[in-house]
Amino acid sequence: MKTQYFIYSFLAVLLSVICFSFVVQSEKKSIKNTQTVTPIDKNQLIELTKKEDDSLYIINFWATWCAPCVRELPYFNAANKKYDSTKSKVSMKLISMDFDDKLEEKVIPFFQRKNFSDYAMDKYLITSMDYDNWMPEIDKDWSGSIPATLFYNKTKKIYHFHEGDYEEEELYHTIDSLLTL
Repeated sequence: MKTQYFIYSFLAVLLSVICFSFVVQSEKKSIKNTQTVTPIDKNQLIELTKKEDDSLYIINFWATWCAPCVRELPYFNAANKKYDSTKSKVSMKLISMDFDDKLEEKVIPFFQRKNFSDYAMDKYLITSMDYDNWMPEIDKDWSGSIPATLFYNKTKKIYHFHEGDYEEEELYHTIDSLLTL
């Protein structure tokens, strides 16, 4: 009797563990399918800053652990909707500076939790942790603090780099003033 009870208990625990692992795996897959965050290295990042068409490129550097970064992300989302790239030639990109091993654990779930699934802009995670090596190529005076935002249009020779967070109206004002140049 005790042996039979032990076997049934063991099987129940084993079945529970197997079911739980399938549920966790299923949740991870659903997160992956709803959010796309592309890992990029230093060279790919630098290429993003060299586009030579007539668009105003806005590249925001942020991290999930940076409160000011997280606070301003909805402003970039709203601006992305306001300045629809087909109308005003604005292209926004978010570059996460979280550690690259945190993509599945932190970055993708962050967008899922915050209901940022409507963020139509491109989202990346920089995999080059040697910041001193690539930050000067973004802006020679960049201290490394985030949030930081690069605005550029190579055709019109527009370049503006901003360290610190934006208020929504300040972001709109910056974009409007750069679009009129």
